[in-house]
Amino acid sequence: MRRPVLFSAALSFAALPVAALAGGLSEPVATPVVVAPPAVTVAPPMARGDWTGGFVGAQLSWGQITSDALDSATEDELKGLTYGVSAGYDRQFGRFVLGGEAAYEWSSIGYEAEDAAGDTVNVLSLDNVLRAGVRAGFDGGRVLPYLTGGYTRAETSSEAGGFEGTLQGYYFGLGLDYRVSDRVTVGAQALRHEFDQFEGEDLDENLRADTLQLRASFRF
Repeated sequence: MRRPVLFSAALSFAALPVAALAGGLSEPVATPVVVAPPAVTVAPPMARGDWTGGFVGAQLSWGQITSDALDSATEDELKGLTYGVSAGYDRQFGRFVLGGEAAYEWSSIGYEAEDAAGDTVNVLSLDNVLRAGVRAGFDGGRVLPYLTGGYTRAETSSEAGGFEGTLQGYYFGLGLDYRVSDRVTVGAQALRHEFDQFEGEDLDENLRADTLQLRASFRF
């Protein structure tokens, strides 16, 4: 009776290596590779500046006077520099900036020619310009782009029977201020002056003055 039992046990032990070998020949199970999704970079919000406060500054401009009432030779000569001072105040509302500004400038724009007697006479000179208006801009952090416009007045002189007196009208344009530091800004402006009155009377042909301006201001 013991022999059959021993024989069965021997067969069981003999089958173990075969089963193990058969299991070892099976194909390995591939482990899935988990790929992390790409990181999403969120742009930081635009930094805000603090444009509320007053400012005083100085400006230098190149300008030209044109009018349908002037001949082309005179217009070609009416170019030159203006220089002056400005002051104003800005108030920030969220991203928008509203303010007011006044500026006074002296001018070197003028045209001289010889008369019939050979004497040099002042045909037309722009002596000074006054502006008072508003500006509206958008806070771009260190930069402030803006639109501007308002009232303008100019004093002219002439020895040839032309414009001599007070011109009045309006101006409009655009500009950009850049904050160098908390207290100092530099910038540029392009302005069109439309003078439609002379000595209180309406002009048939407006006198125009276009200026490109560089400016620097101290803010407080």
